[in-house]
Amino acid sequence: MLKRIIYVSVVSRCLVLLVGTIASFSVSPYDSSGSISYGSMSRWLPTGAHWDSQYFVTIALNGYDLEHMHAFFPLLPLAIRLIAFIVNILLPGLPRDPVFMASGILFSNICFVLASVAMYRLSEKVFGKESALAWKSTVLFCFNPASVFMSSCYTESCFALCSFLTMYFLHDTRGNILNQSFFAGIFIALATFTRSNGVVLCGYLGFRAIAPFLQGRFLIKHTLYNLIVAFVSMVFAGLFPLGLVLYYGYSKYCLETQIPEWCVSAMPNIYGHVQATYWNQGFLHFYELKQIPNFVLAFPMTFICIRSIFHYATTTPLDMSMVPHILHLSFLLFVGLFCMHVQVITRFVSACPCIYWFCALKLSHGEMQWLYLYFSVFVLLGTSLFSCYYPWT
Repeated sequence: MLKRIIYVSVVSRCLVLLVGTIASFSVSPYDSSGSISYGSMSRWLPTGAHWDSQYFVTIALNGYDLEHMHAFFPLLPLAIRLIAFIVNILLPGLPRDPVFMASGILFSNICFVLASVAMYRLSEKVFGKESALAWKSTVLFCFNPASVFMSSCYTESCFALCSFLTMYFLHDTRGNILNQSFFAGIFIALATFTRSNGVVLCGYLGFRAIAPFLQGRFLIKHTLYNLIVAFVSMVFAGLFPLGLVLYYGYSKYCLETQIPEWCVSAMPNIYGHVQATYWNQGFLHFYELKQIPNFVLAFPMTFICIRSIFHYATTTPLDMSMVPHILHLSFLLFVGLFCMHVQVITRFVSACPCIYWFCALKLSHGEMQWLYLYFSVFVLLGTSLFSCYYPWT
């Protein structure tokens, strides 16, 4: 079965890259900056030449030389730089910028294939070995509506891989919490170095600590031990990496003679400052009449999220293993709807497996057949628009 999963995931990536290339040769790009930076490579690998991909490649090339670059976390730029270094050893003399861009695309696609395998293994823990639902939910992930970002110089694939592996190691509430926290903590740390919301995965550690008590299997003293293990893991796996990223920004701007205004706040936070100042992120900041098209774009995934949460929260008896997934998705949906650019929800929740589990369950019962159309349109249309530098989610 794993061979089939790898095959489907590779085919899905080839499809996305092919559609993007065809679109880039068929439609003039809305913005020509990609061709200026990467030449003809921007047409052959357009998913790496546009939008936030340029920020990640620029950081990999030059570091965090501008304040607004701190909206992007360091793991992907470091991976790009490492792969580009290896490529330059094996194939010296290639132009630098296109090599860095292609390295980012290669890294994202490798992470996606690995994430598909991790998604299937996690789904087997939920539905059982060789389960049809595990297979179908993984195929849905392979062709998810945020597919174009999974094959771009974006963090979605790497973040999904780290998220699924975190959930995999913490799924069994009867295992050794010390071992589980150690392995899950590694991937929580990597997720946090990838994206700021990686720290939210610490919630799975917290739930793992109290789950046996909620199920009536452990005494208070055992639960206290679990909580101590979980707390220590949270500090080192989530809070410490996030603190390092924020401190780097603080040390770069706030230890000079003339410091920016955000440095004198009670808790200096360059990430929050950049998101609010340069991207207008904040509570209800996006609620304007001109943003109605973006709300329409986000509606299908928002609807799926709400249905998924309602389905698993009202199942009788409540499946305790689904509780952290429900809480996680609920939190991300709230943040996406009220504190961010709402159209980003489609890819913001793309690493939440319960979405695919719910869709697979409904489709297997012959319900919500429109999901096939939604997934297909967003894969094809989204890839085409994104590759031509037109706005997408």
